[in-house]
Amino acid sequence: MAAHLTRWVLVAGTGKQDLPAEVNWTARAVGSRIARAGYGLVVGGWHGVDYVTAEAFSQELVQARKPLSSYLIQVVPTGSQPQFKGGHVVYVAPGLKEFLESVKYADAVILLGGLGGTYETYQFAAQEQRPVFPLAGTGGDARRALEDLMSHWGVLPMAGVDQETARSVLGRAISSEGEALRAAVDVLGLIADYFGFTSPEKQQERTLVFISYSHRDREWLEKLRTMLRPLERNRKITVWADTAINVGQRWLDEIRGALRSTKVALFLVSPAFLASDFCTTEELPTLLDEANKNHVRIFWLLLSAGLYEETKLSAYQAAHDLSAPLDTLSPAKQNEILVEVCREIAAVATT
Repeated sequence: MAAHLTRWVLVAGTGKQDLPAEVNWTARAVGSRIARAGYGLVVGGWHGVDYVTAEAFSQELVQARKPLSSYLIQVVPTGSQPQFKGGHVVYVAPGLKEFLESVKYADAVILLGGLGGTYETYQFAAQEQRPVFPLAGTGGDARRALEDLMSHWGVLPMAGVDQETARSVLGRAISSEGEALRAAVDVLGLIADYFGFTSPEKQQERTLVFISYSHRDREWLEKLRTMLRPLERNRKITVWADTAINVGQRWLDEIRGALRSTKVALFLVSPAFLASDFCTTEELPTLLDEANKNHVRIFWLLLSAGLYEETKLSAYQAAHDLSAPLDTLSPAKQNEILVEVCREIAAVATT
């Protein structure tokens, strides 16, 4: 049985023997760098990226005199054998189970190339709230996944990772072994940033600005996140927001984990927010309880007129004049209020 490690990285990609040069170079470089970083490797046991990555990973472990069975997990369909011989083999029923099981073992996912199945791995990883790092320079599904990842970043950012840095690293062209090595080094740097931010020690600190809102008010979230972006870029704050209401248990656990790390809570209140059982019975009571313990500072904005006085939020002063909900104001006045709120949030979050 594979030993328990702090972190495991799944590498998924093109599953054929004759790999494009850029995919082959990058798979070898990534396998080597994962080993040097001290992480465990998870692969699917197929030809191509799985084999090349596992082989390079194994070569590093041999030099370091580390047992491969403690650091490599291969998830393969029952009745078959992994193409690379070694490591701890996990047998699962063929089909979707293969993708789901490999993702469940991983703390982060790297995508290289791909011909369709790799994009499914990206989708499963997103559903399971695993951070995904697609190297678009390897083409195929990885390029497609990066486009999707960037388009949804404003709603689901990657903790501890700056979007522009991620875009630069993950979107870089790869046309030589040197560029493949640089891509591998830099993507492992992003993963280290993510792991460092989400480590148990780090999560004991209250560092997050948690935005609670109804997904029907996503336009307001985007407007607010745009306003907060300069503060995030300068690493003065880290913003976390949820978008799913009816979701799986792991996603709920992720939300609760974020709530425990929150220093500033910002509620975007509207009729849709007030009608949401999740917002008003899960997030709101938890954060108000932490506020009563002086662990969290509460801010709230009234987007549209609603029965906010029927909630415990009414005991907390709003961030603006409640006689004028934001949707009744001009765009210029809305921006003026949002700028002031963002400045107050930054002042609290950085002290």
